[in-house]
Amino acid sequence: MADERNWKVIESEIVFNTKFFKIRKDNCVTPRGVTIDDYYVQELPDSVLIFPITINEEVLMVSQYRHGVGRVNLDFPAGRLEKNEKPEDGALRELLEETGYKPNRVKYLGKIAMAPDNRTSYMHIVLAEDCTLLETQKLDKSEDVEIVKYPFKLLPELIAKEELNCAFCVAALMKVIQFKKLLTLS
Repeated sequence: MADERNWKVIESEIVFNTKFFKIRKDNCVTPRGVTIDDYYVQELPDSVLIFPITINEEVLMVSQYRHGVGRVNLDFPAGRLEKNEKPEDGALRELLEETGYKPNRVKYLGKIAMAPDNRTSYMHIVLAEDCTLLETQKLDKSEDVEIVKYPFKLLPELIAKEELNCAFCVAALMKVIQFKKLLTLS
């Protein structure tokens, strides 16, 4: 939907292109007439983050090295969506690949803008319930993923200790809490 606060793009060009993402350089004019030159935008495909809960009410998490922050991080399973892939289908694929678990139920909880100031992509949040181990992990060559299980009630403590510090994971937890609260109200 158009908004009178939207910038007008005067010129746009792709300045960097890889198989994973593109970087676009835009020249824009704001509604107040201010010219913004060389505003860089990263074009990425959407991703999916899975909030998996086992049949024993444990939350499945993955512990893996994250090069951007240079450390092993605790996260929820996640990955890029394939072209035209529904978030629920991507969630099932990524969860099975990263953990070997398969849920009995999945529920789409919505999407979150990854970085609305300079990225075009969204992170879709999918709740996966009653997960059971089906097979061994099918990791990419670059992945070294350890599966960790935590009781749901310990997640706020992990956030407070900054052991769970991925912004998308914290946002996903908020989406799950909101969904669970809505269930108890109905």
